[in-house]
This record gives sequence, structure tokens and C-alpha cells, in this order.
Amino acid sequence: METIDTKTLKESIFIISVYFYDEETFEINLVTSPDYFGRHTLSIEILGDEYEMEFAGMNG
Repeated sequence: METIDTKTLKESIFIISVYFYDEETFEINLVTSPDYFGRHTLSIEILGDEYEMEFAGMNG
């Protein structure tokens, strides 16, 4: 298995989609290029008017 450093991983992450559920709740889906997540999407939910972030899981 190949080891990558933190900087390389951070630079590979990008937003693939954003879903708005209402005015205070939305989801951001992240992937990497090259694909370090094994064809999965990392989902983060942003909740409430204080924009609390929560890991929603790996999809795919």
C-alpha cells in the first residue's frame, strides 16, 4: 500500500457536489484526484444557523 503525506492528501480533495435541504441544512460531497477514497464520496452535513459540521459517512 502506498503512503501519502498530509499535504498531498489535502491538495487532492475537491467538492464534487453540494445539496441544499433547506435554508439551514446542506451537504457537501468530497472526492480526491487521484482517487484515495476507493471510489467513495466523503459526505459532510452542515446543520443549523450556526453551521455545525458533521461527518455523514462514506458513500459509493
